[in-house]
Parts: sequence; C-alpha cells; structure tokens
Amino acid sequence: MTDISRLYEPGPADDAHARVLVTFFDGAMDAGGAGRMAVSQLLRSLPTVRVATFDTEEFIDYRAHRPVITVEHWVTRSVETPELALDLVRDDRGQNFLVLHGPEPDMRWKTFSTLVEELAHKAGVEISFALQGIPSGVPHTRPTTIHVHGTSASLLPPQPQMAAVMQFPASMNSFVQDRLASRRIDGVSLLAAVPYYMA
Repeated sequence: MTDISRLYEPGPADDAHARVLVTFFDGAMDAGGAGRMAVSQLLRSLPTVRVATFDTEEFIDYRAHRPVITVEHWVTRSVETPELALDLVRDDRGQNFLVLHGPEPDMRWKTFSTLVEELAHKAGVEISFALQGIPSGVPHTRPTTIHVHGTSASLLPPQPQMAAVMQFPASMNSFVQDRLASRRIDGVSLLAAVPYYMA
C-alpha cells in the first residue's frame, strides 16, 4: 500500500465504518447542477463529521479552481482555498455513509484514486454511488428519468438499452469507481436526465 499519511489530514471520524460511499466532484459534467445540489443538501441537512481533508496542493490546480477572496471596504477579510474532503454522514434511520466531495482533482488521478481505495477499504465500504445530471432531450414537465450506469451488470435495474457503445472523457467519479471495482467494491452512477435548455 501507498504511504498516504502525507496526502490527507485525518478528521475526528478517521476510524469511521460505513458500507456506502457517495461521490461528487465539481468540474465534470453535471447538467442543471443535479449532483451538486443533491450532495449539498445531504451535507446541509444531515449530521456530518470529517473523516479526511485532502491536501489540495497535491491534486488541485488553483488556476482551474481559484481560491475565493472576500473583500469588505477594500480590506481582505478571507481567502478560501478549495476543499476536497471525505465526511461521515448519518441518515434519518441512523445509518452511516461516507460522502467524498469537492472540486474534481486536476492532476494525479491515480494517486488520488489509490488514496480513496485505501480509505474505503479501511472504512469497510462495500459499494459506491455517484450522482450527476446529464443533458438530455426531455421536457421539464415530466418526472425526471434516472439512468443507472454501473461497474457490474448485476447492479443495473431494467432500463432502456443503449443504442450503441459510447466513448467520452471520464469524470473522476467514473475513474474512482473503476479503481474501486478492482478492489471488489462495485459502483453505481445515478444519472438524472436534465433538459438541454436547463443544463
């Protein structure tokens, strides 16, 4: 295993155990902000404790994800750097799950994925879920269609078949899920179909 001690700062829930990992990264395709809003709502409305805060200097290009400066009456009040974190969240039934969130890493994807693999293994994760919106030719007046993409056909519900094989640039969600699957932690992506004119 890789020496991961220098790549993240452990939080109060560093010894957390959870069977489910939810991932969302800002920066990849997310039509209508569907995944961002879902994860933001989870983190705002449910109890959370920090498991790990990643060293953004190792994974984030600040020119792509610039720190946000707050200026009041011409005086700098704060400069907030991007945060890439893993939190332990407790749902309304008292079940724990992990949420990996922040800007999509700009570099060292293999190193970051190895780090996530090791943290997931340590926590006892059995499955991962990714959330995102995809632009689609659907009207906003109908219920949102959810497509399911996974690392194993056994995880997929009955749904319309794809018309052809697709190839496109991968997101960090997909990259992490593929790496986790190599460690026998399968993954599912929930893809909300968002009208093109709302994307």
